[in-house]
Amino acid sequence: MRHTLLPLQEKIVLRREYRFRAVIVLLLLISAAGFIGIISLFPSFIKASYEEKTSEMDVNLLKVEKNKQGLNTLEENISLSKKLLAHFDNEIFQIKTTAIINNLIAIKDTLRITSISISRSTPNTATIIIQGIAPTRNSLLAFKTKFESALPGNK
Repeated sequence: MRHTLLPLQEKIVLRREYRFRAVIVLLLLISAAGFIGIISLFPSFIKASYEEKTSEMDVNLLKVEKNKQGLNTLEENISLSKKLLAHFDNEIFQIKTTAIINNLIAIKDTLRITSISISRSTPNTATIIIQGIAPTRNSLLAFKTKFESALPGNK
């Protein structure tokens, strides 16, 4: 471009026009490539959409069939039964607070109990704090031996 006979102003305008046309051609090529890409992916989109709709219809048919057979109520009853059995299993293996108090009252003899505090570290173990008044030291020792012999593991 240095050896042209055009004046400087016309060279600047010509370069600007050339760059503008090059950008337009580049954008045209990019848009054509995008359009071709969209057209090539369209059949795959249609196929995926069709498969999704058929899968949804199959799931709805299975739900309707399951409801007709009464399986929903059966599943609900089974899950409720599992919850109840788990609750009863926990209840069976736990030491009941009322049973502890009844056993203490049964073995207290002449001891006067003023307070009982029960705390659980695990479902199967309990820490019991008993406060009371014993008429003699021998009655306190008798209560201690009866308490420890009531169940194995009592201390």
